[in-house]
Amino acid sequence: MRTPYLKWLLFLLISLILSSGAITVAYSSDDYGSCAIVEDLMMVPQDLTPEEWARVAACLKPVSISVEGSRCPYGTDDWGARCQATICARNYLGRILYCYNQRIDWRYDGSLITAIQGWNVWGWVGTICWEYVGEHSSYTRGGKGQSYFERWTQGYFRCCVPVIGCLYHDYPTLDMTVYGDGGCTWR
Repeated sequence: MRTPYLKWLLFLLISLILSSGAITVAYSSDDYGSCAIVEDLMMVPQDLTPEEWARVAACLKPVSISVEGSRCPYGTDDWGARCQATICARNYLGRILYCYNQRIDWRYDGSLITAIQGWNVWGWVGTICWEYVGEHSSYTRGGKGQSYFERWTQGYFRCCVPVIGCLYHDYPTLDMTVYGDGGCTWR
């Protein structure tokens, strides 16, 4: 077996141990350097210690999630709006690993939804190995002629490494509701 494959197997083993919670790795203030080598897994130095491999695996693991949203006018008159929300996963250093987005465009008359002009979901990845696979599931409630329209969506992201396979799978969700008075909420 060639040396690079042994390194990847060690990487996988350490990743599995970290994800199981069996051990905890203490990180020092200079750990950003360990994450820098994650930028190109094909160029990872061959002489990493097991502790350095553990740090590399930790750089790829999501540890926090944040949701943000916004509402803005949409269309040529005062009765159209667009609502957009984004959920992002970050590693222990606060670096964004991926974001999942949803946008809804609608029209309203002050109390009711007059049209749902469309919605869109998309993913964005901020580091190697993570990829956006697509929308995993969704549902809608309400709509035209009602006081609200709700769309819940669940995305699918995975972190896969050549030869080893996938280390992490994440399914972020966004639940958005737009209203006939022009308001919108997200979570």
